[in-house]
Amino acid sequence: GEVVGQAVLDPLKLAVTAHVVDLTLAVHEGYQGRGIGRRLLSHLIEWAERNPNIERIELRVRSGNAAAIHLYQALGFVEEGRLRRRIKLGPGHYLDDIVMGRWVAGDA
Repeated sequence: GEVVGQAVLDPLKLAVTAHVVDLTLAVHEGYQGRGIGRRLLSHLIEWAERNPNIERIELRVRSGNAAAIHLYQALGFVEEGRLRRRIKLGPGHYLDDIVMGRWVAGDA
C-alpha cells in the first residue's frame, strides 16, 4: 500500500527530438534488489513500443551504480557516452554520468 518506486518517461521539447523520451527510474533504497525496478522499466518499455510517437528512450546513470547499469543493459540499453565528473559526492570525489539509450520503434 505504499509507494516504493517510480518511473517516468519525459518527452523532449524540441520538434526534432519529439520522438525521444528521457527516463527517470527510482526505487526506495529499502526495496532495491526485489525486481521492482525491472517491472517498472519493462512496463514503460512495452508502453513506449506501442506508442507511435516514441522511438527512443534515453537515460543517465551514475557510473558507480553497477546494479542499475546491469538492469539497463539486460533490457536493451547501450552506453552511448559519459559525462565526466558530472556527479559530485564531496570534495574531490566525483562520478561519471553514463548516457544510455534504447530504440523502441519497430524498425531499428
